[in-house]
Amino acid sequence: MQARIVHGTKKADQGAEISEQLLAKIRSQAVQRADEYNDPGLYDEGTWRRKFLTVCREVYGTAYEDENFGGFIIICIIIAGVLVGVQTYEESLDDTTKAIVEIMDNIILCIFGVEVTMKIVGEGFAPWRFFIGREWKWNNFDFLVVFLCLPMWSAAFGGGNSIALLRLLRLARLVKLVRKVPQLQMIVQGLVAGLQSIAYILILMLLVFYLYAIMGIDMFGANDPWHFGSLENAMVTLFRASTMEDWTEIMYINIYGCDDYDI
Repeated sequence: MQARIVHGTKKADQGAEISEQLLAKIRSQAVQRADEYNDPGLYDEGTWRRKFLTVCREVYGTAYEDENFGGFIIICIIIAGVLVGVQTYEESLDDTTKAIVEIMDNIILCIFGVEVTMKIVGEGFAPWRFFIGREWKWNNFDFLVVFLCLPMWSAAFGGGNSIALLRLLRLARLVKLVRKVPQLQMIVQGLVAGLQSIAYILILMLLVFYLYAIMGIDMFGANDPWHFGSLENAMVTLFRASTMEDWTEIMYINIYGCDDYDI
């Protein structure tokens, strides 16, 4: 049985790896085709296509490589985060402050929209490269953040909890800060890489709790049936003790017994 499970797991991993390789190959071919479309050598000097590609390269350089523009976007991300925090005090704000906050929020949304548009235009005659290129994950995330924060969704879903939910989506703007600050991006990548082994850590913790829960039932079950009367209660008790949540109560009960220790 165990051999079958291991074999099935290997096959699933192989299938996932093949799928990733296939998607990577498709993206690579699409990017290669995009490079062909954006080759200035294909177009005669002085034609509108050649001039258009020249402008697109300047826009691309500004959107991706210009440090001043990148710093400006970081400031906008921070302001957007502050605005989301200010909006949590909406009931105590006067109408003038609410209007100012709403205007600033729309300006920030327009700036992020211009940033996404510049990146798409910067791809020249192959705008799809924005969605499948080297930074396709972040680009798609930026596009979704801008798209989902458009005011039309508030009108489409009406008021109440829908507006509150759409407002929470604005928090996703703060994640853009991870992309703009290389140090933060490095830390996040390390955390994500560590999460890949979290399942094995959970299995190990479950095994440890299971073993010590059985030992606790054998050693303390008669003295403390409330905490160690059953396997599930014993595991919950061990988890409680591991979080340091009033663990001394468990200790004193098992030192003096349920009859002598008054909780």
